[in-house]
Amino acid sequence: MQYTININQAKAKEWGLNSQQAMLFAFVYECPSWCNAVTQDGVVFFALSKLKIIEELPLLTDKPDTAYRMLKALRDKGLIELSSTNAITLVRLTDKARTWNQKEDGSEKYPGRVGKKSDLGRINLRDGSEKNPTNHDTNNQGTKNQSSQGAYPEDFEEAWYAYPSREGSNPKNHAYRAWKTRVEEGHSVADILAGIHRYASFCKAKGSTGTGFVMQAKRFFGTSHEFLNDWAVATEPPKKFGRHTGLQAPSTDGLTQREDGTYEF
Repeated sequence: MQYTININQAKAKEWGLNSQQAMLFAFVYECPSWCNAVTQDGVVFFALSKLKIIEELPLLTDKPDTAYRMLKALRDKGLIELSSTNAITLVRLTDKARTWNQKEDGSEKYPGRVGKKSDLGRINLRDGSEKNPTNHDTNNQGTKNQSSQGAYPEDFEEAWYAYPSREGSNPKNHAYRAWKTRVEEGHSVADILAGIHRYASFCKAKGSTGTGFVMQAKRFFGTSHEFLNDWAVATEPPKKFGRHTGLQAPSTDGLTQREDGTYEF
């Protein structure tokens, strides 16, 4: 989740943005500093999934369709261009949008955060620098936000978003490889997602969500096919016998008692 959003209220008012649109645009404006660049017909876009918006801006919306409608509203106001691949939504700032961070004299209010580097369509990261800048301040599962071939498919992003959080490592790239292999084997995305929801409910009922008892996603999507389990939660505790439980022990009628106190048929 992104902890802070910097909104230029003067520009938001000038462009006729409501508070939700201003919040979303402030987030989209920073995308070139951390999103994966995708070139289409010589034009640079940035991969931004609807689920990423939900994850980073929980106060904005929790519905992918609503997030996309808000993106289209920004497009209609001339602030972004939208495109897509088979995997993910693509966005690009317009010339008008790039004035969001400028003073009246044309200089930048916050130099070094997006600025000229964003116009190049990519950010060259120095060794040891953060892939997600500190002002972005997110707390994502796993260690990578894109696959080696570009942005993750939105089907997988939805699965990743629904998967219960765990303490400790949970490499997203490894989980994606396992998920992709299961899909290629013929398992439907819907069946895998249904399995995630069953497992998430199981973890919640057991109180293990957010702990190390949640299995790594790469195992859940792995060859053991954990996503096919029913993950049912026992409704009654195991019965115990004894004078304090109020339950009767099984009948010993017809059994022969040994000297050691045990019985034989």
